[in-house]
Amino acid sequence: MSVASYNIDVMKRENEIASTIDDGALPGEGLSGRGRGLSDLKPFGQVPAFEDGDLKLFESRAITKYIAHEYAEKGTQLIVTNDSKKMAIITVWLEVEAQQYDQAASKLLWELHFKPLFGIPTDPKVVEENESKLSSVLGIYEKRLSETKYLAGECFSFSPLNPISTT
Repeated sequence: MSVASYNIDVMKRENEIASTIDDGALPGEGLSGRGRGLSDLKPFGQVPAFEDGDLKLFESRAITKYIAHEYAEKGTQLIVTNDSKKMAIITVWLEVEAQQYDQAASKLLWELHFKPLFGIPTDPKVVEENESKLSSVLGIYEKRLSETKYLAGECFSFSPLNPISTT
């Protein structure tokens, strides 16, 4: 099973579990009909949702940034906070992923993987357009990686982690 297929399978299972909990099928505090339900954690009805004490997050990029900051001292420091230039470079590559890579990769994933699963015809025009966009982004990644060891510089950081979900 490919990484993308595995991630999709995990997300599907998370949705099934979340739906079961939201429907009140599982006993416990904070479920539907008994106070705050999971829908309070995920206002758009999508996974993931994350709770750490009184902090509630529902966007995967926000969750991973929080974890990288909160647990920076317990492993590889993925976010640099003491050097504004390094932090800016990491931020640039996080934005490239969110605004360039993910836009094209997600559309390709929908067209080439999900549409066939649902019996919907793939749109070759959308595929061609987004393959071209993704190819351009990957070319920029390759150029950057020919100049530095990692996208955001010489140390491993948070920046290459977000694309994993659509790769």
